Amino acid sequence: LMGLPHDDPARRVTHSHDFYSSGGLLDLVYHPCEHSFTLTEIGEMLELLDLDLIRFQSSMHGEKLYSQRFAGTPACSAAHELERWGLLERERPQLFSGLYIFWCQKRGAQETLGES
Repeated sequence: LMGLPHDDPARRVTHSHDFYSSGGLLDLVYHPCEHSFTLTEIGEMLELLDLDLIRFQSSMHGEKLYSQRFAGTPACSAAHELERWGLLERERPQLFSGLYIFWCQKRGAQETLGES
């Protein structure tokens, strides 16, 4: 992989810290249950499961890019925010080289919290 041209898509794996340890490499490249999802697919799953997105977390760099990219645009719902993150990721594919981190809850749970 290190001998591939710098612009070869397969070489992207060498940008991960996991590439440089045997355990990390096994998890990164050969994990038997690894599935990749786009943010659009995650949004669709949340909708199907009747879940609301509460928060989507990114690095400080990602947060800054998001703020710059969508400066001056109106505030939006969490679901629309996920779409914006997806757009930003398509523009900058290395933005989420690790995992997506997000919180969700059952739709309507906020209103029923504390009620018995």
